[in-house]
Amino acid sequence: MISLRIILTGHRPSRLNYHGSDGYDRNNPLRRALRRHLRDVFACIAAEHHPCEALLITGGVLGVDWDGAGVALRMGMPYEVYVPFDGQESRWPSEAQVSYADLLQRASRVVVCHEGRPFSDAHAGRLLLARNVRMLADNPAAVRRVVAVSGGGTGGTAQCIQAARRDFGLPVHVIAPSHV
Repeated sequence: MISLRIILTGHRPSRLNYHGSDGYDRNNPLRRALRRHLRDVFACIAAEHHPCEALLITGGVLGVDWDGAGVALRMGMPYEVYVPFDGQESRWPSEAQVSYADLLQRASRVVVCHEGRPFSDAHAGRLLLARNVRMLADNPAAVRRVVAVSGGGTGGTAQCIQAARRDFGLPVHVIAPSHV
């Protein structure tokens, strides 16, 4: 059976603040609304490509990636985590590191894109972008759709959207946080 890969990219919590509310708070009204919206989008994409077996692909960073994985899990949809490099969570608060370990444990597959740790912040940035490209490129025989939570601007999410369209010709469903 053909698989359906829903590739998720999106902002970190610091870009998801809502009327001064902390974007790191899972109960942040915007994050709750985004989770509901992601569920609806994932369900629509899966229904559109039925009987393909849907699988979520996520980068595993704080924010949209975690929320999307949780939504997929509650929907009964397996997810894979593409880890950009060993120790990506090392700068996160200890509670986030524990949650990250749980996220990885529940994943149907974990792909470590670069063995070892980056030697600088710039190197880490390049590894994050390389991870995004790998998420887009892997399993070209599958039906691939990209869901992006983006308020515009520059950064990894914008570059992932651009690569999906320009380099892979993939359809991108953009969710603007301001419209959720």
